[in-house]
Amino acid sequence: MKPNQINYEVDLSTIPIFVKSGSVIPYMPVMQYIGQRPDYPLILDIFPGGINKKAMFEIYEDDGETNDYQRNIFSKRKVQCLTKKDFLEIESSIKIENNFSPVERGLVFNVFLNQVPKALLIDGKKLKMKKSPKEKALQETLVNEAVWFWDETQKICSIFIPPSNTQVNITIQK
Repeated sequence: MKPNQINYEVDLSTIPIFVKSGSVIPYMPVMQYIGQRPDYPLILDIFPGGINKKAMFEIYEDDGETNDYQRNIFSKRKVQCLTKKDFLEIESSIKIENNFSPVERGLVFNVFLNQVPKALLIDGKKLKMKKSPKEKALQETLVNEAVWFWDETQKICSIFIPPSNTQVNITIQK
């Protein structure tokens, strides 16, 4: 296989990030100090893979303060996105070890797509698309109900899930 070369003009204010399909990138809101918001939402950028391919990521979390991790007291959240011809299936599940008590976090899934989804279901229930000009600011807040938005300019389907430590299943119909 021959390597590809990409020439892309940049400066320090526009440093690009190149991501391959089938990737999940987690991040969190910017904070001024550690522990400023212990309940911050977990934000996941999902770049779906090809047909019948999975994008997957596992996030480890402990209390961040004690040595309980040495006694295997922690949780792992697994996020996976399976691409099918007509839909995507996103599943987020959490595995708790030795009675660890994880913070209930809101989840934000930013799914990079080519076109607006025909429908979006969360745990089998269809959700209506909402309109929000300040979607990026909303990522840093907590929501009370599951909602989703479409950003036509960036081709991103953003799905907001309220804080919980239960499994979430999302179906995006293409």
